[in-house]
Amino acid sequence: MRPGIEGLIGLLGVLVACGVACLFVVRFSARRARREQARRQARAEDRDRRARALHDSLLQNTQGVVLTMHAARSRLDAGDVAKAKALLDRALADSDEIVIEGRERIQELDAAAESVETLSEVLELTLQALARGHPAQCRLHVQGDPRALLPCVADELHRFARETVVEALAHANARQIEVDLAYGASELRLGVRDDGRDPGSEPRGPGQLRVHELRAMATRIGARLELRAGAPTGSEVSLALSAELAYADAGG
Repeated sequence: MRPGIEGLIGLLGVLVACGVACLFVVRFSARRARREQARRQARAEDRDRRARALHDSLLQNTQGVVLTMHAARSRLDAGDVAKAKALLDRALADSDEIVIEGRERIQELDAAAESVETLSEVLELTLQALARGHPAQCRLHVQGDPRALLPCVADELHRFARETVVEALAHANARQIEVDLAYGASELRLGVRDDGRDPGSEPRGPGQLRVHELRAMATRIGARLELRAGAPTGSEVSLALSAELAYADAGG
């Protein structure tokens, strides 16, 4: 083989090696850029989730105050001025707490520590806040061992339970509200049952539960929405989703 050809082949080999090295560097850089972008997106999503949690907390507490004021109005209509005054005083005190809590939660938006509350603990606090000053009884039933949920799942399930309970308290004259949370091995299920009836004494069906909003919640987390009208009164709504979509440790 001629020396010129050998040199050309050697040069081509060097060029190929350089090309492979450059390709490796480009791919490595692209992979690192994607990881960095994913981390930034995760941080942005986390901040958004915290902001939504703040919004939900303020909305929940405000709804509790509104329900207390409705109860005070009912006491006034019944001529029980003393009870009505006590309920109004409670509503004012709760309003002050809302302002204080709002300031504290805003400061927590930049905090590094994650909340250690389980969904069952959050639901328990939510039911206590919503039922305060209301004659209805709200109970939470938990089956199975509580497990950590994906943040988006926990947020949507909390919102689902809160909105459904508020609907039953404010518009259905419910006196018994049961919230069932079941941590299953293959699926997670959250259901809300009530004995409510519309003010016009017609049996209440699932149509009054803003079905399109509930379906949107279910769709966002890949859950299955189930609706059942009671007989002759009440209703039951539930969300169920697979363990792979619900639990934070399902892929481990």
